[in-house]
Amino acid sequence: MATKVKAAMKVNAANCDMVIAKGDDPNIIYKITEGEAVGTLFSRG
Repeated sequence: MATKVKAAMKVNAANCDMVIAKGDDPNIIYKITEGEAVGTLFSRG
């Protein structure tokens, strides 16, 4: 998990948001983009 958090910090530093979510759901991307509360959002601000 520490590696994922470090990656999120780098992504945020590039002025982007990042979500860490389970990858076993083939529809997870759709759920994230539709605003469903899945995973952990690392917001840039």
